[in-house]
Amino acid sequence: MKQLQNKRGTTLVELIVCMVLLSILTLAAVTLIRPSAQAYRDIQLQTRAQNLADALIETIRGEVLDANGYIRFTNGATDSANLDSVFDAQTSYSDGTALEFSVYPNHVELIDKDLVPALKNSKGKDLLTQAQAEELNGYLHMRFYQQEQSDFAPLHKKDGEKIAYAYTTAYPKESYMGLYISDLHFYARSWAQENDTDTPRITAMTVVITVAKRDSSGNDVPLCTQKAIVPLPGEPVILYAPGTWNGKASSER
Repeated sequence: MKQLQNKRGTTLVELIVCMVLLSILTLAAVTLIRPSAQAYRDIQLQTRAQNLADALIETIRGEVLDANGYIRFTNGATDSANLDSVFDAQTSYSDGTALEFSVYPNHVELIDKDLVPALKNSKGKDLLTQAQAEELNGYLHMRFYQQEQSDFAPLHKKDGEKIAYAYTTAYPKESYMGLYISDLHFYARSWAQENDTDTPRITAMTVVITVAKRDSSGNDVPLCTQKAIVPLPGEPVILYAPGTWNGKASSER
């Protein structure tokens, strides 16, 4: 019977060569797979952003179903020192980053995604704490106000306190899955004119919403911009400042 003459094991040099070759093959495989994996993650993120934008627009569509009084295109508060700026008079009457409308004869609703103050109800009890208010920035929320008896504007102050009678969010922050709204814009789109006056009555608007994420430096990274025409069913709503808009569609981005 023949016996093997070479009884040596694997030498250190041979082992090192095998490890080097294995490392090269592994690196090549990772280099080939990584772009595909990143592309898959990007597609998943884009799809998530698209679905979120669609859901938020449908939420807005549902909120304006009951609008039957006035409508006002305003701008959300971006300065923490002036959180009531959303109620200020605006230079543009046909577009804005927030929407205020009345539901006769009950209340005024404000749709917004910007800064919100801490709120109390009319009895002085906490409705929205400061910590809760800070969590709403960048997420769709709705505030509800009683109407002033004199001019039907929202009653948002009482005894020096910022008040509302209710607020709600479209979805809790966790449902955004790390995403948020970087831009929200409303545009007057179509109108009907009253027979005996020049008052424009808005019958539809365009909603533009951008969903984004933040990169490692905290910068906005837009993922999806969705645009939709939202009709105002039932009675057309009167523009807040009659005679200030000639009925021409506002410029849209």
